[in-house]
Amino acid sequence: MAELDKSLTGSFNKIKNEFSDHLEAINENTNELQAHYEYLTELDNKIDKLNEKLEEVQMMLKQLTTQSKFVLSKHEQKVFLTLYTLGEQGALSCADISSRLNTTELSVKNALTSIMKKGIPIIEEKIDDRIFYKLTKEFRISQAKEHIVKIDEELLQEVC
Repeated sequence: MAELDKSLTGSFNKIKNEFSDHLEAINENTNELQAHYEYLTELDNKIDKLNEKLEEVQMMLKQLTTQSKFVLSKHEQKVFLTLYTLGEQGALSCADISSRLNTTELSVKNALTSIMKKGIPIIEEKIDDRIFYKLTKEFRISQAKEHIVKIDEELLQEVC
């Protein structure tokens, strides 16, 4: 019987030690999981903040593109309108635009250069040693929908 007690005590101690080791491993894993959870929570918060900042930047960019960036002089508005309205048929040369507006080719060229510097996407194409201009399709669509470039009402009637 003493031998059975000794055997049972030894078995229980062995099980107790294994159970203790197992609990220790679980605790280590729990601590590691908690640390990972805290790290992921911190990352989520940072991503949320980045999304907020990105939305702010997008709003600022939209305001910039719809306000001061595309403010054109009256002459530039006339050249832009000519490109916008007549350019649907294809690209226009400086001569085409100047004859339509009854002005010099040099003033048209200067206006086009200024318009492009202000960020309006105009494509230049060279055909048979002549340069032709047109608005990008994307910008033409945006202008139609959002009126990005502000045009004086009196110029609309004059040019169109």
